[in-house]
Amino acid sequence: KIIYKKLVMDEFKNILDDIWIELNKGVKPGGHNYHIFCLTTVDKKNPHSRNVVLRDANRGKNSLSCHTDIRSEKVLHLGNNKSVSALFYDPIKRIQIKIDGLADIVNKKDSIKARWDASEKMSKLCYINRYPPGASLKNPLDYLPLKKDDKAIEDGFKNFCILDIKIKQIDWLTLDCKGHKRAKFIFNNAKLTNSYWVCP
Repeated sequence: KIIYKKLVMDEFKNILDDIWIELNKGVKPGGHNYHIFCLTTVDKKNPHSRNVVLRDANRGKNSLSCHTDIRSEKVLHLGNNKSVSALFYDPIKRIQIKIDGLADIVNKKDSIKARWDASEKMSKLCYINRYPPGASLKNPLDYLPLKKDDKAIEDGFKNFCILDIKIKQIDWLTLDCKGHKRAKFIFNNAKLTNSYWVCP
């Protein structure tokens, strides 16, 4: 029983190690399947999902982050309910990772300036749109900024913020014709407190 338990714990450790290795690969541009993930927030009644770019994966802090426009609906949702779900899928390895956590809106200038400065010009352009994401338009391109010079782009900093997701649970699933496997990892204050198998 002791040997079996150790083998199981070793397998859980290997799975979790692999999750963080792949998430960190996903932070870097270059086509990794985890670079774009589906983030779900909840308003007073309904879930809302959209694809976002993975900008940071920090195992030490047990957190993930992405960037967004402070004017977006997801920020409004998080003001009322911090619960989020992040869904990743690798079609080559046939591995799905669902991460549940609580998201904080980080918008203090001294905390986000380095991220803004490191962003590509094309990414910064998204923050100078004339209207907030989700706003109704008469014509589909009415949101485009009137100016795109360097000064106008830097003005977009006021709309830039970071969503910092503190992980509460990781749900790992691998698909295999010989038998799927699914495991859950539970965290409290960034520390792993439990891991166990569940039915796929």
